[in-house]
Amino acid sequence: MRSGFITSLPALLVAAGLSTAQMADPVQLDKAPNVLAPTSALPVRPGPMPVEAVAGGDYSSTAPTPWVPPYPAPNGPGIGKYGEPFDPHFNYSHGPWNPGSRFWFNTDYLLWWVKDGPIPALVGVAPATTAPPPAGVLPGTTGLLAAGRFPGGTSAVATGRPDAEFEFEQHSGIRLSGGMWLDPAQRAGLEGSFFTLERRTASLPRAALANQAFGPLYFDPILGSNVLLQIARPIPASRFGSVNIDGDNKLWGAEANARFDCTVFSDRTDFIIGFRHIQFSESLAIHAVSNGVPGDPITDGTSVTKYDSFGTHNQFYGPQIGFAADRRYGDWFLDITGKLALGLMHQVVNINGFSTATLPGSPALTVPGGVFALPNNIGRHTEDRVAVIPEIIFTVGRQITPRLRAAVSWNFLYLSDVLRPGEQITRTIDSRPIPFAASPADPRVPVFQQPFGFRTSEVWAQGFNFSLEFRY
Repeated sequence: MRSGFITSLPALLVAAGLSTAQMADPVQLDKAPNVLAPTSALPVRPGPMPVEAVAGGDYSSTAPTPWVPPYPAPNGPGIGKYGEPFDPHFNYSHGPWNPGSRFWFNTDYLLWWVKDGPIPALVGVAPATTAPPPAGVLPGTTGLLAAGRFPGGTSAVATGRPDAEFEFEQHSGIRLSGGMWLDPAQRAGLEGSFFTLERRTASLPRAALANQAFGPLYFDPILGSNVLLQIARPIPASRFGSVNIDGDNKLWGAEANARFDCTVFSDRTDFIIGFRHIQFSESLAIHAVSNGVPGDPITDGTSVTKYDSFGTHNQFYGPQIGFAADRRYGDWFLDITGKLALGLMHQVVNINGFSTATLPGSPALTVPGGVFALPNNIGRHTEDRVAVIPEIIFTVGRQITPRLRAAVSWNFLYLSDVLRPGEQITRTIDSRPIPFAASPADPRVPVFQQPFGFRTSEVWAQGFNFSLEFRY
């Protein structure tokens, strides 16, 4: 037995050595370098473990690579374009948007011009030798206005031209706008704005001149000629008077939009989609006053006042699309914005008129109807039309501080299918329905009444914007 144990001892020693050798590998791994440790000071973004590592493959393949920001810091590690903390998600090549900001507020001073308002030939003058028609006046009155034939080729308006325009000069105004980005990378945002121009007035006064007869001018289809309603005439019955044509207008609007980064050219391009509302209102009033000379055997101090008023309101509602592109040149930038709105234009015309006659010793008598506002068109008239409103803005500015920039813009806005009051006036009028007017027309001929009809036009507004913008 002893000899058997001695014989098996070498076999046991060999087996023990082999077993020890197999257990040595884990101990050697502990002494090996850690291949999973980061290889640099850059931040590390861990990733999911590969499938081959779970299945017992090469574990060294799971070592993550250092993460490189998609957009490098323009002024060195950790420093942004304007000295702010660096945001690695922000593309600094995308125009003037201040990195890290989520909100912006903009205020503009507007210096705009609006297309002049058209006025038809409403006031005429004639030589003093123009004889009035026979005195066919209301019972119990004497010396009221005469509607006489007017020689062709001598008509004029308050400005001395057959057709005139209200020159409203420049309009001052203000625009307030603001918005917010929905994500830090400024890929989508919401914005809104409101603008208004001051109400501007204009006047075309006209007083009687020596040796002239003048007054409202229109075409009488029954007489077949122009007719002068003589507010002033020196002979044969003396009258003096004046005609004032006054107008005003008002333009304002608001919009709400969404912006989406779709840069394909320039430093940044945004697609714009939203909703727009614009309102443009105008009025035109004709005020004629005629006074007889006291002691005159015909007029003897009688007075007649005539008032005609035409007001238009244009209200637009509709969606719009557009784009905004900008380009940076250091701290300077150039922006181009274009928008196009298509929607409904709600049109309203308000027409009113009255005449007042005052005789010596008698109370004033007021009746409906002036000269151009008569019972056939007095009232409120409405209509809806499809309209289009394009707008384009060119802007140049400079970044003053990391949060503030200033700019100057040229702005052009166009409104189609609008009503303007001067174009709603009908100059084809039968003289006989005009209150306190004497007409030589045959009273047996039926009265001509031209129905009211909408006459559309267009208007533009353009000018300069001086703006300051703050972002935070």
